[in-house]
Amino acid sequence: MPAENSLAGSIRSDVDEMVKASYMLGEKDRIVVYYDGTSNPEIYVIDKYTNASSLRDLTPVYKYSKNENSCSKDVMKSVFRYICNNYPANTYGLIFNSHGSSWLPPLRSLSSMSRKRAFGVDNGKNTYDNAGDEMHIADLAEAIKTLPHLDFILFDLCYMQSVEVVYELRNCADYIIGSPAEIPGEGAPYDKIMPMLVAKPFNYSYLIYTYDEEYKGWASYSDTGVALSAVRCDKLDSLKIVTKQMMTKYADSIEECKTNGTTNYLRCYYGGYYQTGFYDIKDMMYHMLGKVDYAEWLSVFKMAVPYYCVAQRLYSLSNEGSNYVITNPKTCGALAISLSPDDKETKSIIAEYESLEWGK
Repeated sequence: MPAENSLAGSIRSDVDEMVKASYMLGEKDRIVVYYDGTSNPEIYVIDKYTNASSLRDLTPVYKYSKNENSCSKDVMKSVFRYICNNYPANTYGLIFNSHGSSWLPPLRSLSSMSRKRAFGVDNGKNTYDNAGDEMHIADLAEAIKTLPHLDFILFDLCYMQSVEVVYELRNCADYIIGSPAEIPGEGAPYDKIMPMLVAKPFNYSYLIYTYDEEYKGWASYSDTGVALSAVRCDKLDSLKIVTKQMMTKYADSIEECKTNGTTNYLRCYYGGYYQTGFYDIKDMMYHMLGKVDYAEWLSVFKMAVPYYCVAQRLYSLSNEGSNYVITNPKTCGALAISLSPDDKETKSIIAEYESLEWGK
């Protein structure tokens, strides 16, 4: 959990929830937490017999002697080695909690308020500042591939549930769970989803349902909800093939999706140009394809995305002109895709997209 940024307090609260819910774990279940907040990183272990009420009460099993760059792939690899060597298991799941912005490369020329990061922020100063190193999505994939094959990856951060990201990680896990949009800073309700994280088989549908239900009752989010999906990784090759076929067939209609009401989870103006939008791929195909072609595409999508939820209003701090993203719940599928960047966008973004496995 790279929390050396503005989310340090929120992520600490998430770990507090894990500690409080430790009694829900089974005899052989373990949660190993790497936490890099406003002090040197520490590693903690939570199990059924944890005798604590918060992270503050836990004794770390490993405390780093100096500050580490938790957005470095080499540091992440070393953390994974430590965990696997010291806490081997028959099955593994992986949770990421920090800032995120899908596949977008770090935009270091922009201000700390406007820059977007593929994963994480580590400011190197043990403060709450968001100006710091970010992890390139390819580096994240390289680090994860050093782990044994995972039952699941849960991205408890903004914008990571896109075809570009999940396809990059398709060989790392059975399922990937995340949001194509922003999520509230409080993140997942770990005090409620702990049993789902260790369930065999992995209960992705109940996890998403519980996460979604948590925010329906929050008055502070003004009747907004979340967008979440579970992606089945072994079906992503089929989804890519049929999507590329349809986008080639309907190439002349793709640009219309930017203006025809297709749900766009990210529409913001930073650094003198519009960021690449994150469009809901199911909503886009619904608007763009003919009836027969949409039915064909949808049959493949349903196998690749077996469960999802999309609220009609999503709370947003990045959406230009509004604190909300308005969706089309009946036609959305909580999985994003980026369309061709606008001419004003930097060449580095275009080059980045073309280097991704999905973009090839």
